[in-house]
Amino acid sequence: MKILNEPRATLEQCLAWVDTKKTAHPLARALTPILYESALLNGIDPCVLIAQTMKETGYFNFKGVIRPNFCNTCGLKVTKGGGDQDPGAHKRFEYWEDGIMAHSDHLALYAGASNQPKYSPDCVSHQNINYKNNGTTLDPRHFTSLYGKCPNVEDLGGNWAPSLTYGNEIVQLVNEIANTKVRVNKFKILYKKLQLKIQAVLNILK
Repeated sequence: MKILNEPRATLEQCLAWVDTKKTAHPLARALTPILYESALLNGIDPCVLIAQTMKETGYFNFKGVIRPNFCNTCGLKVTKGGGDQDPGAHKRFEYWEDGIMAHSDHLALYAGASNQPKYSPDCVSHQNINYKNNGTTLDPRHFTSLYGKCPNVEDLGGNWAPSLTYGNEIVQLVNEIANTKVRVNKFKILYKKLQLKIQAVLNILK
């Protein structure tokens, strides 16, 4: 399954999928639109970014060393790295938008997106004017050695995470999202049709 791809589901489907996860924290639904948009900016299938985020954060319940105030949606570590159980080894972002975009940039780097690598002020190896042409990223581990390493979601297993099944688990969640049905609000459809008819009448009376 390609990471860089057209959306396999609409935002409405993604939200409906999150709604099926009864243990999901309210943040999961609130931040899904930002995740969706951040993925699109890098050519990532939003379903992949959303699925990975929900897996990494436990649907924003944060049971590990990372807390919600880190605004870190994928366990990104600081540039020098550190132990998985060391809170200080993990990057703290000021805003959710920053953490989500850094996550998107990191995944796009792995996938080999054409707008990557970007200039990262945190990475000494990236003090190069050429990368500034692609923009600036807050990804603290935006290493060029990662570029194009994982074009497929399945490739993330053993690369992004030690678990060899990591990528396959994300694929399963992406398929769930893509297969989610969205209820059609008949009232909204009728209301929209009524609005169009009223507007048509007003246009004739002008």
